[in-house]
Formats: sequence, C-alpha cells, structure tokens
Amino acid sequence: MFNKRFLKMLRSFMVICLMLLTTGSALGKEFNIVFDGSKKTDAWLGLQQGIEEANTQGKFLNLKYIIANFSHLNSIQDRTSTIIVSARSARRNSKLATEYPSVPIFAILPSSSAQSRPCANNILYIRPSSQIMEKVTTLWRAENPSGNGRAQLWHHTFKKYAAAQLNKRFEKAAAKPMSDESWSAWAAVKLFSDVAAKSANPSTQLLNPKETSILAFDGQKGVDLNFNSELELLQPLLIIDNGAIVSEISIEKINTLRDANSNCETLAAKNKNEDADGNNHNNI
Repeated sequence: MFNKRFLKMLRSFMVICLMLLTTGSALGKEFNIVFDGSKKTDAWLGLQQGIEEANTQGKFLNLKYIIANFSHLNSIQDRTSTIIVSARSARRNSKLATEYPSVPIFAILPSSSAQSRPCANNILYIRPSSQIMEKVTTLWRAENPSGNGRAQLWHHTFKKYAAAQLNKRFEKAAAKPMSDESWSAWAAVKLFSDVAAKSANPSTQLLNPKETSILAFDGQKGVDLNFNSELELLQPLLIIDNGAIVSEISIEKINTLRDANSNCETLAAKNKNEDADGNNHNNI
C-alpha cells in the first residue's frame, strides 16, 4: 500500500517538474516594458490594458510583464526581454534607437510620411503614416463621392473579430472609448507578449527586419498582422463616416498606395554611391 502511494506521489512530482521545465522555471521570467510618453494620454491607457491582458495570459506560461522606469533602462541586464513603447516624436525615437540599439522601440504615434522616419532597425511602427491615411481617405471618397468618411485604425463601435470584447474591456478599465492611440499601445504590448510566448528571446526576433514577417499576431482585425520591409505594421483600416464604420480597407488595397521603393534602402544606396564617388575622386 505504501509503495503504491509513494509511486503515485513520485509520478505526480515528475509531472510537475516536467511542466516547470517546459514553461521555463519555477520563478518564471519577467519582461520589461518601458513607456516613453505622458501618462495623461490614451497611449498610457492602452499600454496598461495590454499589460493586464498579457499578464492574464502569462500566468499559464509562467511569464510576467512589468512597467519599468525609464531611468532604470541602463541597469536592466537582460536586454532580450525589454521593449520601449514610445509616444514621442520621430527625433526622439531616432535618439532612443541610437542610445539603445539592442532594444526594440514601438513607435505608436503617426509620422507625417515614410520619408520622415528615422532609418533604424530597432524602430517598429505600429501606425501608418499620416500620408498613407490621407491617401486611403482620398481613394475611398473617390469611390464613394456622396460620403465624407475618413480612414482610422480603430473605432469603439467595431464588433467583428472579437473587437467588441476588446472595446468592452478597455472602456470598463479606462472609462472612455478605445481610440487609435490606445489601440496602438495595446497592440505593441500584445505583439510583444505573443512573441514572448513563442520565443525565449523575443527582442532578438523583433530586431531582425528579415524575420519580422513571421511575427504575425492577432490584433482583433480579422487577419494576422506583421511588418513590411519598412518595419511598418501592415493592417486593414476602417472608414468612419458620421461616427459609424462604413467600410474596411484591406492590406492589399493599402499597399497599392505605397511608394514602390524603400526610403531607407534608397538613402543607403545614395550614401554608398556618394562614398564611392568620393573615394574615386580621392584616388585621382
């Protein structure tokens, strides 16, 4: 009787040990999220919603997400588990990218155009440029001359693809509807947590531009979302007219409005040619 009970306890112990090994460790793993922006904005509210949901999921995987103080960024040793969510200007993002080249930076405010963005491999853009948003708006109005709609990333009345549940959770927590800005901050954390659930080194995955196409995640938009070669998140857009959703614009249609050439690749080629010309002149 004793032997059977002992063997049963031993088997249970081995199962628990196996579970701990597969989830990482008994202590779990912490992921640091640094927020660079004002805490009086929708971005901060979206970030908090994202972290709350990431931790709910993380409990099953022995993962924990915490908001780290910006002043402590230099002292964080494990850079592979740290991201910056930035609600600052392009100039500020460029400075951060230079100072912290091993830390992925999620830019959640729209740039004026792709050409105005810093060329850095560690800045990922959650939102299309204002230029693209205007192009989508112009295209839709040309096809719908009686309408007055505008392109948006998100809308608090969006219900499809589990968007209704996300809107409900956010409004309950923040006491206000989810906006483009709050969705962008939420999406940055959601993407990070999705990658962390699949990879031991999520930041390494996010820092490799050639691998970003495999980092698809669910942003409650009906399709998997990932990044293009410009490190901009590819996503469907909504057309809002008189406070209501009147259309969804697909990624494929939006891509037809983009410049064919990569701005950063063009600049790199130009600089290379200028360097070559300079060297040639020096050799004359």
